[in-house]
Amino acid sequence: MTTPMIDLMPASVRERTRAGARTRRVIAACVCVALLAGGAASWASLRLESLRGHHAEAQTLAGRALELEQQALRCHETARTIEQAVAEYQEVGFPVSVSSLVAGLSQTLPDGATLESLTLSLDDSLADQSESRTLRGGIAGFAASDEDVALLARRLSGKAPFTDVRLEYSRSRTVHGRGARGFAVSFEVDLDRRYVVLGPEDKADSAVASVQTVPKEAHQ
Repeated sequence: MTTPMIDLMPASVRERTRAGARTRRVIAACVCVALLAGGAASWASLRLESLRGHHAEAQTLAGRALELEQQALRCHETARTIEQAVAEYQEVGFPVSVSSLVAGLSQTLPDGATLESLTLSLDDSLADQSESRTLRGGIAGFAASDEDVALLARRLSGKAPFTDVRLEYSRSRTVHGRGARGFAVSFEVDLDRRYVVLGPEDKADSAVASVQTVPKEAHQ
């Protein structure tokens, strides 16, 4: 048996109740939307800060990379400058120092000889790279006798790097009221060869050259 339901609530009250329920649902939906929007905004803000950090780090790394690249370019230019300087030096530089040449000349002097002057000049053929480079030199001084002059020329002829040694003259002169022999000797040095300078401990005796010629096979 069915019992009938009798609704004694006035229609106006019932409508207000329904409207209140709809309002609560709308408010709840708005709150959910607001919460979702707030969460999305917070996530976006955090993401933006993270992206800004990554961007700043990327800019720093890019700046460092650019600086390193510029340093590499400067080092490359410096290396090219050094290589060019070395090449130019090898083209015009002396393969043996002038001090070594002077030391070698002094070693050839007999006890009765004195050196007064030394001249060195580059051959004019240096301008033509197809020609060998030659250093022309000459020494002048005086000795006690012709034997000392001949001994000087002979020693110089057998001493590297001196080549084409020639006695230009030997004549009488007076030094401090005593008779002597004035002399002039010329020589050449091949600048296209390489030489090794030996110290005193490397020499077997006083007649051994202080500069030795290196064979061409050793420096080609």
